[in-house]
Amino acid sequence: MIGLLDWVGPLFVMIVIVGLFLFRSYTVTQADQKRRKQAVKASAQITQVGHSRSSEKYGDIVVDLTLEITPPSGAPYQLNVRWRVKPASTSKIQVGSKLAVKIDPNNPQMVYSAEKGIQDMNH
Repeated sequence: MIGLLDWVGPLFVMIVIVGLFLFRSYTVTQADQKRRKQAVKASAQITQVGHSRSSEKYGDIVVDLTLEITPPSGAPYQLNVRWRVKPASTSKIQVGSKLAVKIDPNNPQMVYSAEKGIQDMNH
């Protein structure tokens, strides 16, 4: 019986740690979804295309971009982002291209892609 008790404690601790991790991930995801829903429409122009590499997801490409964000009110500003691009959408990724975005009204540095085939990596 002592052998059984020797592994129950560590197993319980491991279950608690995994449970806390999953709860935190769920909470972060909920908060991210709320911020995305509250984000306001804006536009962005690509001013620089930086480093790109293949993603581990279905042939997508991860690319570093410098954007000039034009909010609905206020002055335009520059922002560096890293986004995942589907192969069919790579033609949109070039200097001078305009992209639809959404801006978190509480944090204008948090910009979400509103383009089909282009996903921000803000989570």
